[in-house]
Amino acid sequence: MVNNLHIFESLPSYAQYVAQVYGVLHPVSVSQTNLVRICSAAQPQQDWRRFTNDMAQMANRHLVEGGLIIPSSDATYQLRNNWALVLTQAAFNNNLLESIWQAFDRIQPHHSYFMNSSRLEMLARYSTVTQSFRTLESMSKIPDNAWSFLAYDETGDYRSELPEVFRKHALSASIKEVIENAIPSEKVISEIKNDSRLLQKHAGDIAFIYLLKNDFKSARKVFSNDSLDLGKNTQLLMHSTATEACIATMEGNDPSALDHIEKTIRIIGNSSRKKYFFPNSQAFCFALLSFIRLGQASNLDRLKQILRGTTSKNQFPWLVEIAQIALATVSGTAHPLSITGTSTLQLLVLGYTQCWSNPNIVSFDPKQFQKRIKHALDGIKDTDYTWLHQELHEVAEALENNITGHSTNNSHVNARSFVNLIQPQEDWEMALSQLERLAFKSNQEPDIAKENSIDTQQRLVWELDLTRWNSPIQPKIQKLGRNGWSKGKEISKEKLLEFDTPINISDKEHLILRKLQKSQAKWESGDADLECLYALIGAENVISANGIELAVVERAPELNIRNNDEKEEVLITLEPYGDSSTAFAAVMQPGNRCEVTQYLESHKALRSIIPSEGLILPQNSKNRLMEAIQSIAQDIRIQSNIDADSTYEEIVGSSEICVQLMRSSNGLTVNIVVEPVDNSGIYFSPGDGGSSIYFPSKNQNVVIVKRNLHKEHENYESLLESCPTIPKNHSASKSLSVSGPTHCLELIQQLQNSNVRCQWPNGQALQIAGQVGVSQLRISIKSASEWFQASAEVKVDENKVLNLKQIFELVDAQPESRFLELDDGRFIALTETFKEELDKLRTYSIIDPDESIRIDPSAAGLLDSSTTNIDYITDVRWEEAIAQYKIAQDLRPIVPKTLLADLRPYQIEGFEWLVKLATWTAGGVLADDMGLGKTVQALALLLHRSALGPALVVAPTSVVNNWIDEANRFAPTLNIKIYAGDPLTRRQILGSPQSNDLFVTTYGILQNDIEYLSSIQWDTAVLDEAQAIKNITTKRARSSFRLPASFRLLTTGTPIQNNLMDLYSLFRFANPGILGSTKEFQRRFVLPIERDEIQEISDQLSGLISPFILRRLKKDVLKELPPRTEITLSVELSEEEQVLYEALRQRAMDDINTPSVSHKGEQRIQILAHITRLRLACCNPQLVQPNSPPDSSKLRVFEETLLELLKGNHKVLVFSQFVKHLKIVENRLSELDVSYQYLDGKTPRNIRQKRIDAFQKGRGDVFLISLTAGGTGLNLTAADYVFHLDPWWNPAVEDQASDRAHRIGQRRPVTIYRLVASNTIEDQIVELHQRKRALADSLLTGSSQASRLNAEELIGLIRGDST
Repeated sequence: MVNNLHIFESLPSYAQYVAQVYGVLHPVSVSQTNLVRICSAAQPQQDWRRFTNDMAQMANRHLVEGGLIIPSSDATYQLRNNWALVLTQAAFNNNLLESIWQAFDRIQPHHSYFMNSSRLEMLARYSTVTQSFRTLESMSKIPDNAWSFLAYDETGDYRSELPEVFRKHALSASIKEVIENAIPSEKVISEIKNDSRLLQKHAGDIAFIYLLKNDFKSARKVFSNDSLDLGKNTQLLMHSTATEACIATMEGNDPSALDHIEKTIRIIGNSSRKKYFFPNSQAFCFALLSFIRLGQASNLDRLKQILRGTTSKNQFPWLVEIAQIALATVSGTAHPLSITGTSTLQLLVLGYTQCWSNPNIVSFDPKQFQKRIKHALDGIKDTDYTWLHQELHEVAEALENNITGHSTNNSHVNARSFVNLIQPQEDWEMALSQLERLAFKSNQEPDIAKENSIDTQQRLVWELDLTRWNSPIQPKIQKLGRNGWSKGKEISKEKLLEFDTPINISDKEHLILRKLQKSQAKWESGDADLECLYALIGAENVISANGIELAVVERAPELNIRNNDEKEEVLITLEPYGDSSTAFAAVMQPGNRCEVTQYLESHKALRSIIPSEGLILPQNSKNRLMEAIQSIAQDIRIQSNIDADSTYEEIVGSSEICVQLMRSSNGLTVNIVVEPVDNSGIYFSPGDGGSSIYFPSKNQNVVIVKRNLHKEHENYESLLESCPTIPKNHSASKSLSVSGPTHCLELIQQLQNSNVRCQWPNGQALQIAGQVGVSQLRISIKSASEWFQASAEVKVDENKVLNLKQIFELVDAQPESRFLELDDGRFIALTETFKEELDKLRTYSIIDPDESIRIDPSAAGLLDSSTTNIDYITDVRWEEAIAQYKIAQDLRPIVPKTLLADLRPYQIEGFEWLVKLATWTAGGVLADDMGLGKTVQALALLLHRSALGPALVVAPTSVVNNWIDEANRFAPTLNIKIYAGDPLTRRQILGSPQSNDLFVTTYGILQNDIEYLSSIQWDTAVLDEAQAIKNITTKRARSSFRLPASFRLLTTGTPIQNNLMDLYSLFRFANPGILGSTKEFQRRFVLPIERDEIQEISDQLSGLISPFILRRLKKDVLKELPPRTEITLSVELSEEEQVLYEALRQRAMDDINTPSVSHKGEQRIQILAHITRLRLACCNPQLVQPNSPPDSSKLRVFEETLLELLKGNHKVLVFSQFVKHLKIVENRLSELDVSYQYLDGKTPRNIRQKRIDAFQKGRGDVFLISLTAGGTGLNLTAADYVFHLDPWWNPAVEDQASDRAHRIGQRRPVTIYRLVASNTIEDQIVELHQRKRALADSLLTGSSQASRLNAEELIGLIRGDST
């Protein structure tokens, strides 16, 4: 390397500097950003002031060209290994090492990372060069494997420099790295042999290295070292014997290998108290392959027994897998493969699995794997690892030859290859063979506990949450109170372990607690917790995390066998399949059911044979299959559609329909099933599944249950006929959700009338105590000091009466449901009207701490006007508040003539809104966008109220002068005073305020002078830039709340800056009582909206505050559009068109009067189809009569009108909902040589925009657009005329389409033509719009009016009834 120093010395100084940084940090990967930061922080005083990114890039180019670094795949650079020590030494000589190290430690501190091998290598090199090991010694714990880098020649010299305590760890890691990656080992072995303690520890490792080199003599010689005493060291004796076993296996002497294996086990067994144990020896793992090569059943059983002792503490756990995989392969079972192939020896083991298994089921790319094998061969070809090299070579050849028929050739070594240890089989043949050999042992029945139910005011519940993978069950103690069971308090794990629970519990609950206790030490494993869940099957009081009752049921594994004649194959599946690594599985199902499956050893064996997607067998093997599966029917339920001879008893299964009903948050979840064997708990979808069920009964006798699938399907169809609530097209294999109390009750009644068997798997059946409507609610409202107090009672039944507070609490607990659960578990069902009215009442009500219901006076009028169906019993003061509200709503205030400003329309609306609020005695928040003139609107109000008393404006200091200027400019008749100066001056200014006085001050003065200012009764108080009081806890906000004023106004462009409490503070000033107390507001609104994101509560708050807040945006109100004119062009159809139309109409009436369908839904579709044909005939006869149609009158009128417009250089938009109609118009425009653009739903997005842009730029006089494709989202202000060729059901959709031209940017008046065929259905539609204005308004939601009309109204359109 010294000879190459000239390369380094020839580099520019900044490149040398970067090279030294790379040298110090190698092999830690450093990003370009961090490289620049480190160089900048550690740079010496050179001729550059600041190290830049450009300098780093130039330095990297020099270093690449010089061969010092190479680019990495992750956009970083890697230093070549042979440069690291040289450059670190150079940095030390140049006094840069310490500064680079410190800079790196600041930017990527070592203590914040796991001390991996890369960082430890950097630290070891630093310590070696500086001969300072303080940093290393300060490390509290360094994993042994982090020292693995010292196994290589270029870093191995560091070992001798390390302190003794680290050198031993380094050698241990090095020997492991040598074994895994076949690294030249002479130096490492020599150092270990020179230390007797290390040799005792690693003698087995050294011997195994010699085995990989095919040097059996040296392997044996290791244990004859004078410093080793095999007689006193059990581990040494074990390694020696295991080495002899491995040598015998490699030489092909399998009987001798088995003898040495047993001897090895006895050596360990004599010093171990464990029932199962496994020698921690690499040689032992390879020796176990002799069991496989001998291949007798007794040998395989013995190998399986030995492997039970394996643990994760084995030094090479992946090496143990060589025997496990081999055993699994010959046994036809599956073994989870944890080997990643990251080292040379791992590649060999992984290669064996490839050669032993069917190549069609390999889970990774064989070609990529071969490349890795060849790369490993290149790495060891010049080493003395003779046997390892030969084995890898054999694996590579076997894979290239596709394995089958490959023969090995170990001519260079005196050991046998393991490549052909196992011959691959077809996957189906292996699986079927294993099924034939499979013999299950009887499985132990799960624990059964006797129930001892105990009445108590406390109970133990089980909160079940499968998302908590390490503890899905949480026991809780609930207390029974007036409002039912409490949310529950968790039991501490300490108490759980001691069974220290505050209540008496049943035997079943004791069983579950014992299972939890057993799993306590294994929370992290997951499997033990699911065992607890299995114990939970059938338990009562199981709830979800949000308190919903759950049913925990068992779902036994099941084999499904399906014969497919078309594909000539048989498919076998295991359901549910589960996770192969666990003994238990749990899945939440609809209807609040948790299905738990236990996989016994028999099921696991099946899972190892049958893949998750199923096992496919050729059809000619089905006789063998059915013989095989009958031997396992005692241990697992089997469904099959193959009839086979059997000695088992056959019984006829029940075809009776069973309906399972489960409560949900807004109704019922319904499952429709059959239970072929009564009270078995085994259900199937009617008519679905296998016709034969192999059913193991409780006495372990297998019976074959024969299902009549045809009869089951007939019974299901009969159920649908008798239960109209269930949709006709409902699939029985899916759960059905039934919402609303009426539908639920109707369904239950229909099921009872049909004599269908019903089950409630979740326990107690749904009990509805009664249905509550508005007629049962009378509210009494009485005056209190500053508010109104409301009370009411609702009688549920003879024994149950609810007051208003209780009803509100029930609604708050279930805001989205019309079912309210009572404390006794029953429900009351609210009618839709009652629920709507109750929600409005709740919106304007506050629950006080003393449990009374309070209504703020400002909400009285709103509540009275919105809850029109509730009967109130009120007093005089309430009636006065209502009267005042109505007066305000009817008020039409006039802008004061003394206001010297021309208000825009939206500003006039704002002024009127403010006057109405003031008359109503409610405060308000004017929250218009900035620049919309909030000040001038407020001045208009102040002028309007100036005669009623003095006014006060509080504003930020920076805005006060603006208020004075605008007040002088727009309201000079006001007596404007600046309340400022020193305290004495301010007192003099204030004096005795009179009518017409307007005082303007700052928030700071308000805060200081609140005692004086609050002693005056202001008529109007205005807080400008009111976000200044957003924090309710500040002295500024609290001072503003004390201002007495008849009318309070806040102006702000940002009513909410941080959270909902900002809004609360504003309303605390404007309308102090309407949002309740701070605590109530947080409980009722802040937490549900900001934390839980409950939309219902957000809508409730919006409805509560919307009357008192006004906000407009610039984009909505600043620009006034030109006028818009709408003209209906009545088109008289020609005689031929009228004849065609009448024929279509008469045919429609004939079809309707003699219906071919009975279902109302199908009849409606039939009617709408006829209506569509009539509408098409109105547009153009060609659309319904392609052959020889009469000329279109509508097309003629359109053409005449259009040509006149084009003469005046007008641009035109043409809309139709029928694309075929547009195509006819398009053809006509082409004939007339009129330039146009075209757009419908099939127009690609890029072409769509090009056509829009072209029209806007003048390329095209007409734009043809389908109503659905272009009715919204387009800006086509180049047009000033719009044609609607056919009226759509929803006029709002037409308006949106017209707005493509009549929108911001349009400078010309817009005219809209609607072409309507006279005396046709089009006339009827237009008249229907006019007659049902309320209905038309509701269509602004965008739904079709046709969907809002009943069948009789639709028939009336066809019939031509007068509207």
